[in-house]
Amino acid sequence: MNLECDPTVDQLRELIRRNDDDSGHHVLWVDRSGEVRISRLPAGKSSVPGDRPPAGFAESHPDMRLCYETFLAGNEYVGSAAAEDGEWISKLLASLNEEWHKSHADGEFSFVPISSGLFDESSSVSGGFTCRSQ
Repeated sequence: MNLECDPTVDQLRELIRRNDDDSGHHVLWVDRSGEVRISRLPAGKSSVPGDRPPAGFAESHPDMRLCYETFLAGNEYVGSAAAEDGEWISKLLASLNEEWHKSHADGEFSFVPISSGLFDESSSVSGGFTCRSQ
């Protein structure tokens, strides 16, 4: 799914569905060309920072333009249940588009923390957060 090619809800839904929430923590990130990616963190990453990408993640992904706070395992940010949550998918797509355009315009790396107010507690995602436009 590429943010430069008018991505659809169905494309994001499929990307989210392909990941297993129980397999570990995940990072949603976008490369310089606008390609949206989800990477599972290596096993043993039990502690992840909430205010920046996990240690070493940016260094191992030098083409990263923006990323979201780590999606902790067990909160249904990814996987089949997350993919079926229409509100989550729609709002996440809107957030991705908005953050991409801001990041693209200023040419700077962007980190989107869950605690930034972008996510609220009204979602059916079991972690209790969903994104909303600012």
